[in-house]
Amino acid sequence: ENDFWLIYAHDAYDDNYLLLTVMGPNAHSRAEWGSFLRTVHNEVVTPWIVGKIAYPDLDDY
Repeated sequence: ENDFWLIYAHDAYDDNYLLLTVMGPNAHSRAEWGSFLRTVHNEVVTPWIVGKIAYPDLDDY
């Protein structure tokens, strides 16, 4: 059965939040998902915080 993990990233400079959802078997297992979480941090969260990537605000839809 799939599990899910909600992860928030905060951009303190712009006071914005990014909500990420990890879904899959044993989603809370750091041993199984640690590598993926590091990739998400390096390829999604960090570029978002430094302004290289922008994601649409869901409230705009």
